[in-house]
Formats: sequence, structure tokens, C-alpha cells
Amino acid sequence: MPEWMYRDVWNLHGVPLDELKALWDEYDGSNCPGGFSGEAIHLVLNLRGHGAYCPV
Repeated sequence: MPEWMYRDVWNLHGVPLDELKALWDEYDGSNCPGGFSGEAIHLVLNLRGHGAYCPV
């Protein structure tokens, strides 16, 4: 995993679930909502047990 993704995941781990889901809803496949990669948002949702919210 690239270093920038570790940084994004670390910064996202404390974000409330509803805000995390809102960031995912803003993600269109190529943008970085809130300055975070979609991959990192997806990973954190999966780590919190909410992977079904963002099926790939």
C-alpha cells in the first residue's frame, strides 16, 4: 500500500461514520473528497464493518 494511503487511512480513522459515508457519496471515481482518496475511504468503511455501504 502506498505511503499516502496509510496517511489517509490514519487521518480518516477518527472521522464519524456519517461523515465518512458522506465523503464516499461525494466520490465519483476520480476525485478526492475532503482531500482523501476514494480507496482510503473505502478501506476505512470496510475496516469499520460497513463495506456493504460502498460495494465495488
